[in-house]
Amino acid sequence: MEFAIYSRPGIEQCAPHDDVDHVILSIRTPRDPHEVRLPVCARTLGILHLVFHDLDEHPPAPPVLEQLGFSELEIAAWTLEVSTSTLFSVSMGKQVVDFIRIHQARLRRVIAHCDACLSRSPAVAAALASGVFEESDAQFFTAYHPNRRVYRAILEAAHADTVGLEAPSCAPRFT
Repeated sequence: MEFAIYSRPGIEQCAPHDDVDHVILSIRTPRDPHEVRLPVCARTLGILHLVFHDLDEHPPAPPVLEQLGFSELEIAAWTLEVSTSTLFSVSMGKQVVDFIRIHQARLRRVIAHCDACLSRSPAVAAALASGVFEESDAQFFTAYHPNRRVYRAILEAAHADTVGLEAPSCAPRFT
């Protein structure tokens, strides 16, 4: 399987991939008010929109922040951010795997983007390479720093899919 991963500016500036059937996995940060301009063409089989923070786990609790010298106002703002953070989950991983499986017969390229193309989109590509397409994921770990939570959740969902287990489900947003 071919993979193309981009930063947000990169995906918005690239030409449509009109040479091959492909899907686009569009990853955004929660509360980002700006839509991403995706290079859609007749060969785009589908788009999966995902919204989650680039975190492996929830940030430290307020006592740690106090020890680091943060003010009460800064801690209150941080606590609000933590309570509303959206971590990638196995149910999101299942959305990704299900989306790929729907298009797998015609699919020749997976295009993924996130804000910086350092962690989230490389993690999705690495996990799909390894867990769905049974290919090496080494290139993604050599060139990028894949988010381990995203990587593990997609692998878990792919494994559950192949052995017939039921991974937690959530209705995906396909377009």
